[in-house]
Amino acid sequence: MLVVFYWWRDIRDISIFYWWHGIRDICRIPVNPLAALTVIAWMMTGVFLVMDLVRHRSEFYDEQFFKHWFFKRILRSHEHQSYTASTYYLFGASVLMTGVWLGLLKEVTLVMAIMVLGLADPITGWARYRLSRRGIADPRFRGFLVFALVSFLVMLVIALLLDSRLGVISIGIISVAVALMETFTRDIVEWCHPFMAWLRSWFPELIASAMKRFWLDDNLGIQAAVGLLAFFLDR
Repeated sequence: MLVVFYWWRDIRDISIFYWWHGIRDICRIPVNPLAALTVIAWMMTGVFLVMDLVRHRSEFYDEQFFKHWFFKRILRSHEHQSYTASTYYLFGASVLMTGVWLGLLKEVTLVMAIMVLGLADPITGWARYRLSRRGIADPRFRGFLVFALVSFLVMLVIALLLDSRLGVISIGIISVAVALMETFTRDIVEWCHPFMAWLRSWFPELIASAMKRFWLDDNLGIQAAVGLLAFFLDR
């Protein structure tokens, strides 16, 4: 169900992104669609962030949130103590949309980042699960290969459809780099733990507590990695 949900979510958001362009062009609306979508995205991010902060302060609200018929089917157990994947996803998408709006990123970069997250990430998770169930050794490395291959194919197709200047070599570099980041996310978080603990010590307890629940979730890290690498390679 998680795989279907992520596919539907990301394809829906890409459709909305281009739907606004079509409405503006057809109806000659003077409002910049990117500006409007960026504002809406940040507003949604704020709503989800507030929901997370409230449930972290209230055990009753947290339990009710996870008992909801919809959320209990898509949320994972570790999200009780952290922010939801949707919060990370919305934050990452909002940052990328802001970059596109300001002219720092290209639209194709935004589409690539969201579709790699929506396709490569759940397919890799499913592949690792199936491999571990079959008792196959080293599912982590095989998951890395799956992620790199799927993300490469996704970005290659998008580059051809949207006429991106990214070449096959650049797409391959991005695919491998993002696959490495996705595979070793937990190791990166543990390696950065002493620095993050030192950083939190400079903030008031309330802010430090909120920062402690933050980590490099795939829904944020994958989008950020694709966007950053494409920014430097697609010049």
